[in-house]
Amino acid sequence: MSETYLQIIVILLIVLIIAILALIGSFAFMIFRRAEGKSTPSVPLPRSDSAQDKKHEENSRSEEVVREHNSSKPEKNPLAPAIGICFKHPEQIAVSACAICAQLLCENCVREHETLQFCPEHFEMFLNYKWVEIETVATTPQTPERGMYLYEFKERSWNDSGKPSYIMTHYKINVENDLIESYIKLYVREEDIQELKAKIRSS
Repeated sequence: MSETYLQIIVILLIVLIIAILALIGSFAFMIFRRAEGKSTPSVPLPRSDSAQDKKHEENSRSEEVVREHNSSKPEKNPLAPAIGICFKHPEQIAVSACAICAQLLCENCVREHETLQFCPEHFEMFLNYKWVEIETVATTPQTPERGMYLYEFKERSWNDSGKPSYIMTHYKINVENDLIESYIKLYVREEDIQELKAKIRSS
C-alpha cells in the first residue's frame, strides 16, 4: 500500500516539475519576442505600381508648374553692374538699375513700367517719347550668348553718343522641343531709328 502512495507522489512531482518548466519556457519565449520586436527595424512595404505612377505624375506636374513660373521671370541684364548703393542716395542699398542709363537705384528712386525700372529722369524720357523695336534676337538656355551683342550695342550707344535705348525680353515655351525660347528686343526712340539701325548692322 505504501509503495502505491509513493508511486503516486512521484508521478505528481514529475507532473509539477513539467508544469513549472512549461511555465518558465512560456515566460522566456514572451521576453524573447518582446526584445526581438524592439531591436528589429521596421521595413517599409514596397509601393504598388499605381502608387508609383501617381507619385511620378505629381512630380511631373510640379516640374511643369516650376518651368512655367520660371519662364515668366524677367531676364537679368548680363551687363548690368553689381547691385551696391544708390547713385543718388549713398546711404541706401540699391535694389535695381535704370533700364536706360544703368545707374543703381534705391527703392525711393525706382520708377516702374511693367517689367522695366528707370531712374526718375529717364522715366520721364520714357514717357515722353515713342519707342520702336529695331532688333530682335532669339535665344535658348543653350545659346544665351546670341543676345550679348544687343547689350553691348546698347551700352556703347549710350556711353559714346548718349543715345538712349532699353531692352525687353519676351519668353515663349516651346512644348514640342521642351525648352524656353527668349526673344531679346532692343527699343530706341523713333527719331533715332535710322541712325541706330545703320550702326547696329555695321557693328
